[in-house]
Amino acid sequence: MRIAVLTKRHWGFCAVFRDLAERRGHEVASFDLTNLAIDDTLGDFDLVVLKSKQLYFLYAGFHAKALGVTVVPEPQICKQVSTRIEMPFLAARAGIATPRFYFASPKALREGLAARDFPLVRKRIVGSGSVGVELISSHAELPETTDQHLYLEEFVPGQHLLVYFIEDVARVFEKQPFVSGRMPVRRIGTPDDVTSAVERWRRVTGLEFGHLDFVRDNRTNELVLVDSGPFPQFWHWPSAAERVSSIVLGHLR
Repeated sequence: MRIAVLTKRHWGFCAVFRDLAERRGHEVASFDLTNLAIDDTLGDFDLVVLKSKQLYFLYAGFHAKALGVTVVPEPQICKQVSTRIEMPFLAARAGIATPRFYFASPKALREGLAARDFPLVRKRIVGSGSVGVELISSHAELPETTDQHLYLEEFVPGQHLLVYFIEDVARVFEKQPFVSGRMPVRRIGTPDDVTSAVERWRRVTGLEFGHLDFVRDNRTNELVLVDSGPFPQFWHWPSAAERVSSIVLGHLR
């Protein structure tokens, strides 16, 4: 059967997936931003693997699904999980706390925010790897002008936890704040409240695998979800690529 992988990277998971799929007799084509066309040729595939959450790839996933192709993970869920404005509503359904956020022009933010609202964390609406994340300590650190609205999030002080899950198995790592998940981390045991949160997240989203970034608020000990993703690189879980590849191939009809 024919499989399309939509990805920013052709190594890591994609290399493992290609090897397993081809050994099982499937034909695999990889598409990145340089060669992906969102058109009806996507309908020539039996399965589309949505490896990246960038909007261009998401649009391709939506188009492939409209053509009747099986897309994994499901594009609408990918969009909701990956977009900071939508993710908190999924989290609320799962009974998971998220930080208060503000999304407005710099002018509106400067006029609407009080000194007590700081510090805040500036993030991209769709992003990964902590790219573009910065701490904003006061009004003076807000940009004077920009042609884009800004997304600012309440700063939650506490322990940062990177959580990977594959079906009912989760691995938890302590990480430094505001750094990429690929940087050195320390594996820790899985607390009961993390296990419960992952179970509820999986039930609400239907995701078979993914990642969740929590901060354990040192003021309340509450888990606060600050980021999520539908298809991580699983940097610190060496055998994950093989397991996820088998799950994805199980969607072939």
